[in-house]
Amino acid sequence: MESKQINTEEPCENCNNEVKEINEDVFDTKIPSDRYISDVIKVKIVPEKKGGFLKYTEYEISSENYKTSVYHRYTDFFNLYEYFLKAYEFRMIPRLPPKLLMLSALLEERRSGLQRWLTLISQHPILSTDKIFKFFLVHNSNEFHQDFCSELKNECSMSLSIMRFEKIINLENILTKREQIRKIINHLCAIKNIISNQIKKRNNQRKDYGDLASSLCSISKNIKDDSLKEISKNFLEISKITENANGNLLDERLELLNEVLIAFNDLCDRIIYRKQTSFSNEKSSTNSFNNIWFKNIIRKQNTNNEEDNERMRVQQNHLSFGCYCVIEEFKLVEKYLKLLPSIVLQFTYNESKTYSDISHILHNIIDTESDKLNT
Repeated sequence: MESKQINTEEPCENCNNEVKEINEDVFDTKIPSDRYISDVIKVKIVPEKKGGFLKYTEYEISSENYKTSVYHRYTDFFNLYEYFLKAYEFRMIPRLPPKLLMLSALLEERRSGLQRWLTLISQHPILSTDKIFKFFLVHNSNEFHQDFCSELKNECSMSLSIMRFEKIINLENILTKREQIRKIINHLCAIKNIISNQIKKRNNQRKDYGDLASSLCSISKNIKDDSLKEISKNFLEISKITENANGNLLDERLELLNEVLIAFNDLCDRIIYRKQTSFSNEKSSTNSFNNIWFKNIIRKQNTNNEEDNERMRVQQNHLSFGCYCVIEEFKLVEKYLKLLPSIVLQFTYNESKTYSDISHILHNIIDTESDKLNT
């Protein structure tokens, strides 16, 4: 899409400045990468509920890459989420919307949450290539569960069998990154609240202009005044401008970024918990070793010692791989964070365009009606 530029260097007498149009590509929230092709996934609610006594909602999932349209229920999403947690415990796994009985009014909120979840998975360079995820996108609910149960493979075990990781366990580094991300999450929540409040104000403004137009139109009919009729049309046009300038897409992109940050925070929590558990097991193993020593059972002691050493080595390798993944995942987080300026730019553009259009109509009312009054 070619961007158009309007000359606004010399403002008109009525300050009726038009806003420079911006190429919509700058608002794109896809993460560029040469390693994979990001998918465009849509989730729709199937109007007719399924099931017998206990009804459940089914979702239609369409994938642009696979040219498919399949149907899944929330349980399938949850099973896929559990699979990712087990198979890719050292990767950023976004949280699912809560597994609760939903009121009809909240179904749209869950639908958008599920769509964001699939979008984030499809934009992840590792998770998006998983066979089970691909199967989910091309097969219906009744075919999905049996397949993924028999295909569980842990990425950590597979990676360790292919390549060796040095002992790069740096818990302090992970704690620092987690604290950094938590601060950003708090600031991002503040930004979301500010933008949401602006959207609410705009919705109230739209209603006010609509009510004003309706009242003026009614009065014009009673007194047969064409001027009031024309003014009411202009105010009705303003109400349509503010209605079209909604921030749903903007809010969706902020929520997408927020869920990435929360997923990274959860990843850090899992690594730290694994480290603490490993330390606890190591301490327990030492106590067990001492008891055996004092019982003077040399042979069994040597056997246990070898087993403990092997187990500790495996745990150290897993933690090393986990720390390696944290470094890689943080690079992905940084790519997402680079999208924040474009999100803020979109908000700024929407605000500027809306106020510019409103100002244009208001000045037209002033020019037109003041000329009538002066004649």
